[in-house]
Amino acid sequence: MIRYREGALRDIAEAAGWYRRRRPAYEGRFFERLRETVRRIEDAPLSCAIAMEAEGVRKARVKRSPYSIAYRVLTEDEIEIIAVVHGARKPGWWTRRLRRPEGAQEKQGLRKR
Repeated sequence: MIRYREGALRDIAEAAGWYRRRRPAYEGRFFERLRETVRRIEDAPLSCAIAMEAEGVRKARVKRSPYSIAYRVLTEDEIEIIAVVHGARKPGWWTRRLRRPEGAQEKQGLRKR
């Protein structure tokens, strides 16, 4: 079973909104590629790169996209999607979600150029 943290759902909504406003033809492709990545995680949850070993967090790249999915395997049957991370965001901003209870407020920063 896949469980999405609230922050991950917001990440997805923000990305979809960006595509809808700026590149409408790509919004559907984004969701398709996101679903493919989630299926890949479900099929082989331990095959993706380790992002934070102590917390058991892994990252899966969304093909042909600047996004990755940060997740962890909670049990043999449960996977938690923590964040959908854009490569241009400040590195590690999403790790705060690991320290906060589900639903707590969080700030998200963009990497300064």
